[in-house]
Amino acid sequence: MRGGMVIGVAQAITIVASLVSIPILARLLDQADFGLVALVTIVANFGAMFVDAGLSAATIQSPTITKEQSSNLFWVNSVIGFAITATLCIVSPSIAWFYHDPRLALIVCITSSSVFLSGICVQHQALLRRNLMFNRVAAVSVSSTVIGQASAIVLAYLWHDREYDYFSLVAIPVVTASVRVPILFCALPWVPQLFSRGHNTRNLVRFGTDLTTYRLLHYFAYNLDYVLLGYWWNETVVGVYERAFKLILFPVQRLNDPLVNVVTPALSRVAQDSAKWTSTFQQISRTLLFTVTPAIAMVASSAQWWVILILTEAYYDAVTLFRWLALVAIVQPVSNLFGPMFITSGRSREFKRLGYLTHPITICAFMLAAPFGAEAVAIAYALSGLFLRVPLAVWYLEHTKVFPSRLIIYEFAVALPLIIAVVVYNVGLSTIIGPSDTVKGVIASSVGSLITWLVFAIWYPPSRHVVALLRDTFVTAFKQVDRL
Repeated sequence: MRGGMVIGVAQAITIVASLVSIPILARLLDQADFGLVALVTIVANFGAMFVDAGLSAATIQSPTITKEQSSNLFWVNSVIGFAITATLCIVSPSIAWFYHDPRLALIVCITSSSVFLSGICVQHQALLRRNLMFNRVAAVSVSSTVIGQASAIVLAYLWHDREYDYFSLVAIPVVTASVRVPILFCALPWVPQLFSRGHNTRNLVRFGTDLTTYRLLHYFAYNLDYVLLGYWWNETVVGVYERAFKLILFPVQRLNDPLVNVVTPALSRVAQDSAKWTSTFQQISRTLLFTVTPAIAMVASSAQWWVILILTEAYYDAVTLFRWLALVAIVQPVSNLFGPMFITSGRSREFKRLGYLTHPITICAFMLAAPFGAEAVAIAYALSGLFLRVPLAVWYLEHTKVFPSRLIIYEFAVALPLIIAVVVYNVGLSTIIGPSDTVKGVIASSVGSLITWLVFAIWYPPSRHVVALLRDTFVTAFKQVDRL
């Protein structure tokens, strides 16, 4: 729990840093700049995901791991990272040809360097998490993210209105990865040995392969929208869509990723205790549903103020996209736990099959909707998620006997009154305050939603356990924040 508190404080800092950079960069750069770099980021992030190869999870969940195994995995990740970087540089002209923009070739080459740097870091990060050294994980995350975002703001300001100002966005992944390497190596002064055969490394790689197969399918499916919008439309359309998507899902991802990093190594050690394992996941689900989900409901139902305040009036078209995407974001804090459920129970093969079931739905939805524009893509993503992907995943959890689906449905049902109350309040508020009064609307929305949450916290019995947990969380966090 203490490690979770430290990671929580660290993520709060990184969220603030990123949310501060979003409105600043939106005012210094054009929509087309974001769309242009987003097209390349898809390719670079795909490579970064492949470079992990699931070997970080293999290191974390393995009951025992030797120095020789860790060293072998380090070299595997490093070689994969170098190979992907070289491949991206070679195919960069083809990417530029596909999108009919020669600028993309150089952007791909520069961005690909972050993939190689990420490969070097995989095992160091995994070993820190395996040994529950979350103070150091938090320090690495905060410092690299803040420096990366700050570098983009400085460069965007210096290069404002110049033809190459979009390179300030390219700097984010490159600077972040460059800063992370030396800090991470100082946080864990472990020097890998030379590669050696044997040591049961093949079984770890096989486990990682199952996870990588799922993640690659997942990444391809959930980034195909950018590719298709870039093909059918232009950088501006992609830029507006990307800003809306990032704004609604960024807080969810930032809160989910550290939670998974904390939960996975801890629950891998108690996977044999079925009752404790199930109870812990149920507790985490309820906490997310009573904290993150109401916040998403708030910003979605008052999007006309939040979008303009953060992204400026030039992105007003993103309001509709924002609301459609929020329909899926509301369930995503819990659906993102499905992966750790399979991983900590050692069911990587079933996890891969889940991807075979759900990701074709996303791919088909994007392919059918992309010719009709960004709003059609957002609608297709939202409806296919609510009525097809999530129900199918919940059924699959029950079918494979990984987690009782009735408990997931129960937790959603318990949290639903609070979500409805927040939405009703904000919809009513929008009839009183006009869309042009952004600051007034955001303040009234935030304060009123907080009061609504507090009322439920006091009078609604299912929320009292969450309140008690949050109270203990903040007490522990204040005691640990000085260790960051």
